[in-house]
Amino acid sequence: MQTLQLVRDMQSHRFQYTNTYLKESVNAELLIENIAAGVCGTDLEIANASRSDIANILGHEGIGLIVKNFNKGNGFNVGDVVVYNPVSILDQDRILGHSIDGIFCKKRMISTEDLKHGHILKISGEYQSWYACLLEPLAVAIFSEQIILKHCKPQTILILGTGAIAHVIAAYYLRKNASVFMAGTNKHRITLLNENNKFGIQYYEFDRLSLFMNDFDAIFSCATRAKAAQYFDYAKKMANSNTVINLVNGFNNEVFVNVEEQESLSVNQIRRNNFSGATSKIYEVNDNGKNYFLTGQRGSNQQHFQQALRELTIFPEHYQKLVARSIEFSELADLINGEAQLELSHFGKILVKIKDDIL
Repeated sequence: MQTLQLVRDMQSHRFQYTNTYLKESVNAELLIENIAAGVCGTDLEIANASRSDIANILGHEGIGLIVKNFNKGNGFNVGDVVVYNPVSILDQDRILGHSIDGIFCKKRMISTEDLKHGHILKISGEYQSWYACLLEPLAVAIFSEQIILKHCKPQTILILGTGAIAHVIAAYYLRKNASVFMAGTNKHRITLLNENNKFGIQYYEFDRLSLFMNDFDAIFSCATRAKAAQYFDYAKKMANSNTVINLVNGFNNEVFVNVEEQESLSVNQIRRNNFSGATSKIYEVNDNGKNYFLTGQRGSNQQHFQQALRELTIFPEHYQKLVARSIEFSELADLINGEAQLELSHFGKILVKIKDDIL
């Protein structure tokens, strides 16, 4: 059987469509026909070479339909709609669309190894196609709350960054009746966001937030890796001794902080220590005389995805405002290769319609 994939060309490093034959190997468990996917900021970073991830097929947010089951004892059935879980539950360095091939394809073979690592989840409920681009980032927001609630109930929140993941986190906490402020470094984008404000969020440039200094229960850093250190420095500036800083983004270079249990710990390790919901650790930090709390996470678990589906089902009108636009699978290459207009992506998620007969 054949499938259409969006694959990295090793010579030009651009992404192009390729018809590929899917082999039915002895380790094949499921054949999934992808319904829809979301475009993440990390997909665009990998495509423009600002990240060094090695996957030749990008994409990690999405839902699919099981059309063939090669092993009746694996707990799945033909006709099940499933959600992709990007980060392995066993090895957080195994990530769909980052270290292994992702889901920007019409069909994907699921191996025994994929199932063992928890890359496919069956969660109960009714799916809409636009959920595909929101389930995974919303699960991230839900996991963040699980961690922060160990320290405080976040009522006043600052989100550093104005990309899609930042807006998903903002939408979740707004739905929980928190006061949400967002800040970025791009003055033009801040202006556009304030002019096209769907949620009533208050957007600011970094240097205009001084009026609110020390007033935040939680600060989220949603930076590209290139700007991670800059955003972290600003988060520390805005934190008080009771603020929790949550690192949504990773760091290209190691940054170390002094924590209560160890003399020094890297911020990347702090993120890695909260892995797929297994732990919810918050560290008390003394950073050159500045005290605050620090956490982060990698991956989500089935419970987070189930709760995300419940959120989307109960509050569809609230969350659907996050979907900036939908595109056909045939339009995805231009977007990934940087040839399409990205202005609308500043205001939310992009949904890729992969299955031909979805609305």
